[in-house]
Amino acid sequence: MARVVKALGYGGQYYVEKEFHWNRETLKKGKQELESGEAIIDNFSGRGKKRIEEKLPNLSIDIKSIVDGEAQTDPTFKTTKKILETDEIFENLKKMHQKCEADESILRISMDEVEKKII
Repeated sequence: MARVVKALGYGGQYYVEKEFHWNRETLKKGKQELESGEAIIDNFSGRGKKRIEEKLPNLSIDIKSIVDGEAQTDPTFKTTKKILETDEIFENLKKMHQKCEADESILRISMDEVEKKII
């Protein structure tokens, strides 16, 4: 890159920035490397965000203390405990099934994805 800019002469840096979208800072760095004969080593590994655990070492403990009282007791969601809303939902579903079975003008379609049918 630096050789191209140098070959273009005065205004070459501006020209390649506009035409090829080359970064001027990169061009300046390349020009310095070309003139000195040594590669400029930047701190590339030092870039980016630090891990949040490094900035806030107590974060996971704080989150656990906040969420602990609100947490699901069964994280697998395989509990056999029934709740009132579940019973109401299934009772309404049972009523709708009975209503649909009695009326032949209603078409019932299953919405489970166990088996797909082409209609």
